[in-house]
Amino acid sequence: MLELTLKRSLEQPVDGSRLSPNLIGTMPLTDLLALPMPSPGNDSIRLDDLFWVRCLSGPSDLVMLQGDCRQIHGLATQMSGGTLVIDGHAGDRLGTGMYGGFVLAGGDAGDEVAMGMRGGLLAVSQNAGDRLGAPMPGERSGIRGGDILVGGSVGSRACERMRRGTVCVGGRIDDYLAAHMNAGTVLALGPVAGQWGVGMRRGTLLFAEEPTGPTHASWSSSRSLELSFLPLVWNHLRSIQEQLESISSLVNRSLWKMLPIPSTRWVERRIGDMNFDGRGEVLMLQRLSSTSSAAISRDQDSESPSSHT
Repeated sequence: MLELTLKRSLEQPVDGSRLSPNLIGTMPLTDLLALPMPSPGNDSIRLDDLFWVRCLSGPSDLVMLQGDCRQIHGLATQMSGGTLVIDGHAGDRLGTGMYGGFVLAGGDAGDEVAMGMRGGLLAVSQNAGDRLGAPMPGERSGIRGGDILVGGSVGSRACERMRRGTVCVGGRIDDYLAAHMNAGTVLALGPVAGQWGVGMRRGTLLFAEEPTGPTHASWSSSRSLELSFLPLVWNHLRSIQEQLESISSLVNRSLWKMLPIPSTRWVERRIGDMNFDGRGEVLMLQRLSSTSSAAISRDQDSESPSSHT
């Protein structure tokens, strides 16, 4: 295991795109210490100018960063394997183009987290900025696979043009959640601001709370349903959190606070955006008594069950 500890606080942004376990985990120590870490006006800065480096016992593909890394941008870019743990805050573009491995940030992260992500698991224990899972420059799709968990709040335009994958956010989500979403699953455990689902073509939005803001998307009237696939979603999210706890134990840190994953099968379902094919769905989670559930089941006995989009 590699442990990289910041020597000092950073006043200028630094390019951290080469700090991925699959790139530096097996690198000879002399090459690692001399690894370029470009910064505006200083292209000659080296990794050992910024970090104390230690090789510890543990998995060879595990890298831990210690310190306030908010000025280090692009960490885990194009990451394909291994585990990156950040014991502190992370900068912008964490996990850009990531398609494998595990990333756990124990603090906040900046804007454009998981931009263009294709696979793997990325978790931010506290808050993330704008454009979570957004498209990379010049691309039409945002996140195209993998799992993202954020323990706190996220900024605007989260999951824009999302195509595949699962995203779970524990806190508030700002405006334009899932704009032009094409597929995938988003679970919002906290409040959601306005203009959610605008231009949504397919995919699933799961809301634990009624969104607080309006939307200009066109949605059908709601309908109560019991959906048998939901326990699979809940089990998947619980399994992910168990993995995060295991990763924390590897570095002897408590970096992830477990999110309260729902257990209900009952939802109020709406479909839309009707202005864009109308094949996406919004599922408002319900907590019904067994008596209420039985009554709804009888009322809808003649109707065909919904399928997951």
